[in-house]
Amino acid sequence: MSLNRSTGPTQDLSFADQQELLAFIDKRNWFEGKLESLKALPRVYPFVHPYLVADSKSTSGYVRAGADKSEWRLPDRAQLAAWQNERNALEDEVNRFDDGDMERMKQKTRVLTRMPLTQPSTDLVEVTLELIVIIDHLHTLLRDREALLELTALRLQWDDLRFEATRESASVKFDIDHVVEVAQAWMPGAPALDSRSNLKAPVPSKASSSSQGSSLTDALLQTPAGSNAAVGVSPMRQLTPSPVRSASKSALHISILRSQLVGLQTRHRNYAFNLVKRASTVLDRMIDAAGRMKELGGIEGPMEDEANRRKGAVPEAFIEIQESLEEDAKDIGERVTWCSLFEGQSKKAHEYYVACNHSRHLAGQFLTKIELALAEPASSFTHAELNQLFKEASDILPAEIDDTFPRPTHASFPTKDQHNKDIESVLRAVRKEAQDELDIARKALTFYSSLLKARESLQAQQNRVKTLRHQLHQTLLRFEQGVADAPRPSLEDVARNGETHAGWLAAVPDWIDSGDLLVRAASDTQEATTLALMQYRKALQPPMAVKKLAPDTGVPDDLGTIVNDDASDLIDVARRCANLASSVKTDHEALPIILGVRRDNSDVSSDVEELRKKLIGAVNRAAWSSRTSVSAKYEDLDDELQTIVRQAEGAGEELSRLEAIIGNRLPVTMPLKEASTANLEGIDAARRDLGILSRVTRQAKAVASVSSEAAEHLVTLDSARDAISASNDSINDALDNIANISCALIATVSNDISFPNQHDSL
Repeated sequence: MSLNRSTGPTQDLSFADQQELLAFIDKRNWFEGKLESLKALPRVYPFVHPYLVADSKSTSGYVRAGADKSEWRLPDRAQLAAWQNERNALEDEVNRFDDGDMERMKQKTRVLTRMPLTQPSTDLVEVTLELIVIIDHLHTLLRDREALLELTALRLQWDDLRFEATRESASVKFDIDHVVEVAQAWMPGAPALDSRSNLKAPVPSKASSSSQGSSLTDALLQTPAGSNAAVGVSPMRQLTPSPVRSASKSALHISILRSQLVGLQTRHRNYAFNLVKRASTVLDRMIDAAGRMKELGGIEGPMEDEANRRKGAVPEAFIEIQESLEEDAKDIGERVTWCSLFEGQSKKAHEYYVACNHSRHLAGQFLTKIELALAEPASSFTHAELNQLFKEASDILPAEIDDTFPRPTHASFPTKDQHNKDIESVLRAVRKEAQDELDIARKALTFYSSLLKARESLQAQQNRVKTLRHQLHQTLLRFEQGVADAPRPSLEDVARNGETHAGWLAAVPDWIDSGDLLVRAASDTQEATTLALMQYRKALQPPMAVKKLAPDTGVPDDLGTIVNDDASDLIDVARRCANLASSVKTDHEALPIILGVRRDNSDVSSDVEELRKKLIGAVNRAAWSSRTSVSAKYEDLDDELQTIVRQAEGAGEELSRLEAIIGNRLPVTMPLKEASTANLEGIDAARRDLGILSRVTRQAKAVASVSSEAAEHLVTLDSARDAISASNDSINDALDNIANISCALIATVSNDISFPNQHDSL
């Protein structure tokens, strides 16, 4: 290592720097020894021997295939912990021995390399730098060793998880096979097996699962394809279909099967999330850790290929093994789901069987009661009772078995196909028995059902009539009085007092729309009610097949007359609502106009009053002013008056539009007309005031002109008098006389013109 020497005169290191560097260099042998001992540690290849084989003699329950014949083996957890402790101890020892010297030496040599040193001093600095490199390399190896041991720990954790997963997989599949075998020995209507203990799928112990399912376990441990191996099921026990068996005993089978499926679902969730998913998470951590490392080897140990040796990637075999675990978890999930379909079939078959028997029983009850019901006057209670009884009998009877009936099949359980056929045969037989009895009751039920349907339709129509009539009454009340926060206003009061009634104005459009809808609905409902009455009267006539069961005089009922009266009353209320809606709509249209006219009248009145005040002031000022601004002021006031006139005319037009809407309603229009008339009178007065302003302005200008000329005449006389005063007193007297005459003339002109002053009223 050579240093870049700085130009300039060289110098030796200070004595203190030399001693500090020499003391640091003395540690070199110790650091080199630790470096060599770290390099001499046995190499660990964390990816060797990924395939596991069950071994009951092993403390972990498994051994790694091929590990006994290979020189490269993974440590057990105890050995790995010892290696980690050794590495940590070495790192602590290095840090204690270094005692912070390395950082100080880095800083010092960084400063010294910038100085021009003599050759001996330069050599000393170079030796120091070499030692720093050695120590850096030692720390790098310690970090690499730590990462390698952590990766190895993840590998051991991954092996434990996936081995436990394969054992649990075999156990769950064994239980699934047992559940399917017992479930296939059941038929609808038959009780559960006598020995309930036989239905509880045993969970194999570690030893039994190793011996009974060793081939399956080994296949799952070593190859992904092993998870797809089919497991045989013993032939199902044939049961003779018997629909008269106790339904409660048959239902016991469903209950037992449900509890078994819950157990399977729980175990599958634990298997998938606590084992397979955790194993996947550990493998992901291994992949992340390996990506930052190199020379990790492959599944056989170190790799000869330089390119592969340098890259740190988890072997594909690991990915395939994890994928096989996930595929196995998916397969078990599908089997458990299929067992749920099996449960669904058993439950539906049991429900189908029970429903058919119940329907047949209710059909017999119906035949007994319908003859009594037809002999009684028609009533809602009797209708409801008969309808409920027949509805129960017909609704409970399920439809014929079709393609929607569950027929779960699975390639691993071929005997289920025959079991599906046997279940279907039993269910078809029991349904036919129920259908035969129900068909006998159907002819009598047809008449009573049509009568009930017609009466219920008429009752429903009657309810609609009552509801609509109630809504119309509420609408009438709302039109007449409004609501609490939006009472209906009186146009007369508004014309006099001017309340805005914003809430009522905002609500009326919705009220009118709602009222229109109700009126149209009333007309439609009346037509529908007439049709329902005709249908009901027709339904009261029994057909020939039922006449012998019905009374000779027919079924008495006055519902038709009541509904007809209600429908007539509905039309009357709807007509009143339509008329009142028109009146409210007129008020709603007129109210904003009234408020606008009142507002315009008020504005005009205020503006006229303000204008007249301005005119009085302008007249008083113009009487003694000769400025041209007086003329401009007159024009501004005239423009303002014209604006007020236009506003008053607009209010008059709105008042005319109001009369066109509401007609000649004097209590409403009279206050508005009076206000408009008063405004017009005020406008006329303002026009007169404006005329006075014009005349006063002209008079003031005339006086100002005469006064100006007289003043100029006096100035001329004064100048003449001064010029001749020294020579002739008589001339002065004559000029004084002329001045007096001029002043008298000015006074006479001023007195001849009449001017209003600030105390005069216009």
